[in-house]
Amino acid sequence: MRIIHKTAGLLLAVLFLLSGCASSKNVYQRSASEDQLQGTGYFIAGEYKASAWGFAGTVTVEAQFSETDIIRLRIEGPEESGKGNRAIRKLCDRILERQSPEVDAVSGATMTSNAVIKAAKSCFNQAEVNSQN
Repeated sequence: MRIIHKTAGLLLAVLFLLSGCASSKNVYQRSASEDQLQGTGYFIAGEYKASAWGFAGTVTVEAQFSETDIIRLRIEGPEESGKGNRAIRKLCDRILERQSPEVDAVSGATMTSNAVIKAAKSCFNQAEVNSQN
């Protein structure tokens, strides 16, 4: 009887650990490197957040801007997996590299890509200084 309780306890502990890992693997965050900063934008410094529907659920983009650049990007797609996760990583890198949400979708993950791009564009629009001011 003790063996059954120990085995059940061990199994529950493993399941608990695995459930924690599943949620953290679907978040990708990166800061821009010095060579990626272009200093050519006109933004209201701050953090902005937007979401869009991806392949399997909501994808959320959080972007931090200085007055001239996007300096940090965090993309979360908790329900995305496989190709969707790879797309999230690739698009995060591309957006920071180009300092723009105008990037191509990742082949094989079009819906997730479109969600990331749409949410990133919303963040850029929120941060953009109105040229008429």
